[in-house]
Amino acid sequence: MPRQPQPGRQHRSVTLSDDNWEPGELIAEAMGTTRSQLVEALWAYFMRRPGAELPERPPQELIDRADAAWEERKARIRARALTLPCPSCKVESGPCLAGKAKRPTNTMIHRPRLIKAGAEIAEEERAAETDSDA
Repeated sequence: MPRQPQPGRQHRSVTLSDDNWEPGELIAEAMGTTRSQLVEALWAYFMRRPGAELPERPPQELIDRADAAWEERKARIRARALTLPCPSCKVESGPCLAGKAKRPTNTMIHRPRLIKAGAEIAEEERAAETDSDA
């Protein structure tokens, strides 16, 4: 069951770059916190709430490791996405088609394929973790 917000709190939608959000999870975890707690602390500081302080910044080495891990994961997601059929342009595999003329591209992959590829990889990672815990 998903975590439910505490009274006086609710889920908010904030748009952030994947290149900041995804590595941020690994960094926050390594620092003993969560991305949500960091956003809350930054927002409280921004709003000048009494007692609010800026959260500790991570060491550059941790940022570099998290960025490298995210770049590797992005590459795996892209590679997997290229093997999946695209619901947007209907290609069976390879780069997506672009524009009204549905012209082939060298690099474009529609977001639904990337999302599905990311979900498949995440599921495989969870399964591998479960197997290694057993």
